[in-house]
Amino acid sequence: MESDTEPAQINVAERNGTTQNLSDAVTLPTQRLSARDGFVLLIGIQIGSGIFTSPAQVDQNVASPAAALLAWTIAGLIAWAGATSFAELGVTLPSAGGMQEYLRYVYGDMTAFTMSWIWIMVEKPVSMAILSILLAESVSRGYGSAASVLELKLVSCMAALTIALLTCYNTKPASQIGQAFVVMKFFTVGLIMLSAIVVFTIHFVNPASSFGSSDWYEKSWISPRPANIDWPALGWWTTIGYFSAAINGAFWSYAGWENANFIAGEMKDPPRNLPRAVHLAMISVMFCFLTCNVSYYILLPWSDISLTDAIAVAAAKTLFGGPGQFLIAMLVALSCAGSLNGNSLVVARLTVAAASKGYVPKSSTSVKRFLRSYSILLNVCITLFCIVTGSFHILVTFIGIAQYSFYFLTVLGLLILRVREPSLPRLYKTSVLIPVIFCIASGLVVIRTVIFLPSQGLIFAGLVALGLLISRVRRNRY
Repeated sequence: MESDTEPAQINVAERNGTTQNLSDAVTLPTQRLSARDGFVLLIGIQIGSGIFTSPAQVDQNVASPAAALLAWTIAGLIAWAGATSFAELGVTLPSAGGMQEYLRYVYGDMTAFTMSWIWIMVEKPVSMAILSILLAESVSRGYGSAASVLELKLVSCMAALTIALLTCYNTKPASQIGQAFVVMKFFTVGLIMLSAIVVFTIHFVNPASSFGSSDWYEKSWISPRPANIDWPALGWWTTIGYFSAAINGAFWSYAGWENANFIAGEMKDPPRNLPRAVHLAMISVMFCFLTCNVSYYILLPWSDISLTDAIAVAAAKTLFGGPGQFLIAMLVALSCAGSLNGNSLVVARLTVAAASKGYVPKSSTSVKRFLRSYSILLNVCITLFCIVTGSFHILVTFIGIAQYSFYFLTVLGLLILRVREPSLPRLYKTSVLIPVIFCIASGLVVIRTVIFLPSQGLIFAGLVALGLLISRVRRNRY
């Protein structure tokens, strides 16, 4: 699924197309990668707009800040196990196409088609809808106005449509500006952490200071907080349901770890460098996300954290007032725009790759530019539908169910290959416990989330069934 416009380069984002942060990957030279290169790439792909928004989704589904941090930790460990497993697949089956080709190799064409169907028709549009909603809310809060739901949806639709049309007009400039957003994201993350350190230092020197929030040192981080949910009265099964929804919210921020398979394929001395790059990157990302969340709990009143999806903007307002609020809002909005830009590029290449396998009508593949424009416009139409009918919290949970269902199947395929083809050459082989842990953990989270939110599970099941039906009709026809 490599770019046909710049054959001398390999773009991690464009080859895979399976996360909301693919736009933030950097373009790689064709030379072999060192452990340091792989580490930098995985860090750059994962740290995106999610950490500025997902904490609210996590916080509203747990009883305490400590439980929220536990959800972030568990999500990170699951992502870590997944990244390690995908890295092994990347060096074992180094063909272009990523997850689609792994599923084809292990399960057959029907499963690969269904994955492509879900990614093109569901995963990409839902990702873009989420990013558009976050962009609109960030802009609204940056100007200090409380926009209505209708106004937010209108701005979200305009953002998605504008990015799509610009990408249809010319993909090359859009690809070039994507890397600029990486710097903005890291600057924003660093500013949030620095702000929390400043508040902590001020309160340490002068405990009577009213600078920032006081909840972080006056209230318990472990005890259940007064909220709309009577946490002590809930049974353990219902509590796990809420906790699974919280983990799904954190999954959105960790998205990007699955690119470890492509990094594995370009790495020099994989047995030595690959585990170093993956492990150091995942440790660093987890540390960054946990530190950011602790920063939010220091900067904001705890009762406010679950009330806004633009949590980074709210934190800036608390500390710096209007100017800080506007600065962070624009940085978050630009980060979302960068991810929207990348997703538009990715969906085009994903559709071209699917067309090469006959997953979309072959009659249109003779004009690749037309196919890319068609796929982008189709994607934005579905995106607009998701924006109008959904909300941030609903869409984040839904995309978690969709993504991790196929991640589960992919890593399960790794275990199947261990048994079915034990002599298959493997330059890097992780402990069998890692994919086993990932399958158990991700499977339980998906199943419990579907039970907790059955309507979203039924919609996903219906879309999968429709994809399987189309695959069968297509196979009978051709």
